[in-house]
Amino acid sequence: MLSLVVAAAVAQIGTKAPVMPMAIAPEVQANVLAIETLAYKRDFAGAKSLVRILPKRQLVVSWDDSAVPSALKATMAKTRDAAFGAWTKGVHDLRMMVGTANADIKIGFGATTKWSYGHAAGEPLISATVGLPDKDSLAAVHNDLAKIFGLSLGIAEMPVTTFIVGPKNPAASARLQAHPMEVGLANSILDAADDLRMRVNANRVIEPASASLSTTVSGIKDGPLVQGQPLKWPISVTNRGTGILRFRVIPDCSCFASPQPENVVPGATKTVQIGMDTKEYFGQVAKELYLVSNDAKQPVRIIPVEVQLVARYRILPEKGQVVSSDTASGTFETYLFTPPGHPIRILRSDPMGLTPLIDIQPWKGTLADPANGEGPMPREGYRIRLTLDEIPEGQRVATGLIMATDDPTIPEIRYLMFFQRGILAMPASVFFGEVGSKPVEAVVTLSRPDRPFKITSIETLSKHITITQDSTKPTEYKLRVRFDGKATPGDYTSTIVVKTDDVKQPTVEIRVNASVR
Repeated sequence: MLSLVVAAAVAQIGTKAPVMPMAIAPEVQANVLAIETLAYKRDFAGAKSLVRILPKRQLVVSWDDSAVPSALKATMAKTRDAAFGAWTKGVHDLRMMVGTANADIKIGFGATTKWSYGHAAGEPLISATVGLPDKDSLAAVHNDLAKIFGLSLGIAEMPVTTFIVGPKNPAASARLQAHPMEVGLANSILDAADDLRMRVNANRVIEPASASLSTTVSGIKDGPLVQGQPLKWPISVTNRGTGILRFRVIPDCSCFASPQPENVVPGATKTVQIGMDTKEYFGQVAKELYLVSNDAKQPVRIIPVEVQLVARYRILPEKGQVVSSDTASGTFETYLFTPPGHPIRILRSDPMGLTPLIDIQPWKGTLADPANGEGPMPREGYRIRLTLDEIPEGQRVATGLIMATDDPTIPEIRYLMFFQRGILAMPASVFFGEVGSKPVEAVVTLSRPDRPFKITSIETLSKHITITQDSTKPTEYKLRVRFDGKATPGDYTSTIVVKTDDVKQPTVEIRVNASVR
């Protein structure tokens, strides 16, 4: 009696189609459904003839490099092996053999990269053409080949640029390796394919089933909201299919809290919450969520997210300012303000860089914010004044402060600026290093922010140095220093003397050094 019960249970299990993993390519899903339909009709011979076009771990690759220049054939073979190796580091028991008999993947070369899936008995999983390479496009060829191998594992194309199966970047110089998420997807798909293959080879009757995802969420728009406020949105998914639906929302940045994968039985609906941390953003923020599932026709859907965030605070002038000073002492004022109804209280301040005298006072006034497209309007916050004594002559020095606040989402605000005394040469000297007989060049920038000046003449104390100058604004000049390489071998030293119209700094000297072979 017990044996009959066990046999009945096994027969019942045998009739259930395996649940397909997320992100399985629609073309592969179509093949799975065709196999299940044949097995359900007890056409096991037909089902067995099709299981060959399911993803597998032992792959035979037909490699036609007849269109590749002879000088690149060996390089292409190495590139192929490296591209396959991008997957073998994480995908269990993945192996490749190059051959022509019963090939699972057919690869040739042509004008552009393209591919197609097999759908009939005797066809390979994928037939592909790779764009003809040159010595400067080997990374692109590697990534194209790695993508073809990834697609042969059943993974759908994804919109994630860091994925091998993501969109192609023609300018990419890095050879992509499989992302851990891609590896997990590949292993799940291969496990499901192995399960289906085993059932078909055991002549199991399989009831065809496929998931169908339905959602009303095509995009998310929110705001205006103040930066730092946490956001949360519901995404509801209904399974309109006959098989179990698996889905997950994958974000394009770490600012989102991504929920765990969910299973939805046919006819049911499940809702997940997507959270966003907005501390690092303000203005018009555009992101993407990827709704990844085992939907038979559209396993990857893009959900655009647009959020209008008002900056939690603004400091104008913004950090990074360079202020000129004619003396050893300089003073600078900036203003911190917040959106109406969202004040920030400064609890304390500490110096940063060269220690300034810090004076912070409550402030109300009218101020424009051009960077945010805002004209003059009432503002409220703090006036911050920084005074620095003993600014070294002919130097640019950094100073600033760190302000502790009462807002736990932005516990501190850092502000850094620079004082510059006089006209500054950057770099202060030119070192060409070891040079031969060929000419070498370097660029020196002379500047004094917010205070125009003129260069009246440039003298070089060496016949081996020539100078050309260029200026796009009256506060900055670029000097192109050219050394002809014809000096006597040994240590070379010279000086460039720049004369200006500034009575306090009529000359700026720039040293030039080289080691001549």
